[in-house]
Amino acid sequence: VSTDFVYKQASDKAFRYKVIRRKIPEELADEVRNFVSENEIKGVYLETDAQRYYPYSSLAAQVMGFVSTDNVGSEGLEAYYDSYLQGTAGKVGTTKGNYGSEMLYTYEKYYDASDGDSLVTTIDQTVQHYLEKNLETAIEKYDIINGAFGIVMDVNSGQILAMANLGSYDPNNYQEIYDQALAGQLEAQYQDALLLDKDSDAYQEAMSAYNQAVAAERLRQWRNRCVSDGYEPGSTFKLVTMATGLDSGSVTPNDSFYCGGHEDFKGRDQTLSCWKSAGHGAETLEEALGNSCNIAFGHIGLRIGGETFYDYIDSFGFLDQTGIDLPGEAKGLFFSKNALSGASTASLISASFGQTFRITPIQLVRAVAAIVNGGYLLEPHVVSTVLDADGNVVQKNERTVLRQVISEETSATMREFMEFVVTD
Repeated sequence: VSTDFVYKQASDKAFRYKVIRRKIPEELADEVRNFVSENEIKGVYLETDAQRYYPYSSLAAQVMGFVSTDNVGSEGLEAYYDSYLQGTAGKVGTTKGNYGSEMLYTYEKYYDASDGDSLVTTIDQTVQHYLEKNLETAIEKYDIINGAFGIVMDVNSGQILAMANLGSYDPNNYQEIYDQALAGQLEAQYQDALLLDKDSDAYQEAMSAYNQAVAAERLRQWRNRCVSDGYEPGSTFKLVTMATGLDSGSVTPNDSFYCGGHEDFKGRDQTLSCWKSAGHGAETLEEALGNSCNIAFGHIGLRIGGETFYDYIDSFGFLDQTGIDLPGEAKGLFFSKNALSGASTASLISASFGQTFRITPIQLVRAVAAIVNGGYLLEPHVVSTVLDADGNVVQKNERTVLRQVISEETSATMREFMEFVVTD
């Protein structure tokens, strides 16, 4: 901090004390102690504080979250489990007169301090590293503008092994804008504001715009899009449609379809085009999934019907939060049962290949896990155990089955189909 700042704080007699700087490192604290002692300075003192340190920097930052200046959990696990992590400070309750003077009748009551609990997460550091590394590669390769997100989940337990959001941030310096290009733009915006007359309305407006931009970017980089943001799943949702069709008996592995690249469906105003304009020709049900064929999935959706499709969407958990132990979880937005089963088939056809609605990434990952694990919808979790200061288990998050969505037989067929997608 500058000398002028210290003088300004010291000259403000409206307050009994002023904070010069918080959470300084021990080396700097020693320098202050020595300076105060050598120069016999009065009125300058240090208070013990605590500072959370994140040794892996930005790794899984949105999952971890951070603690504020006042050591309160903010974002991520820090916020969700704050009541466990905080502990309680020791204190003495006593009676004192004005300015801390002793009173004629007095008492003291002591309250012991208690350490906060510790969290054991399900995050696998290696898996997390490779997930983030490959997302970074994809962003570069495809020139992605709005970052990327990804989740790795153990399909049999519901444990989250990795969860990443890019662009990210460093929880050790959570106020800092992590995107260097954007940080440079904001700095230029700030410097432009400083060129204006500080007493002018233009200056106030420029500084207000700058502060709002910085605040918005901080919120954006802290946000865990894997649980808080809805998105259009697209072709990844075809797994849900295929599983629904097989489990409901609407289609069988022996069914076949024809894709000419384009087709007019009754009840849909626009011609439906497949991503392959020349068409896939004749294809089995398994090949329709392997080809990611929109035409075939439009027909599969119609065979399922709006009411049945909606019931399975509900059963797969897309209308509810997953219950994951992270803050700010959203539910996504889906059609009503009436919209899907009405006279117009446009919504049903579009929904069958994952368009015109929004779900959260964690909802999709949980549904796909159910498709391959025997049909069981699980409650995902990021913390396996909560331990007290002595290492005793305070809370244990175990495999929680909410319901069986599809049969074991359907799940086995889906596993074969999904393997075909990547092998053939």
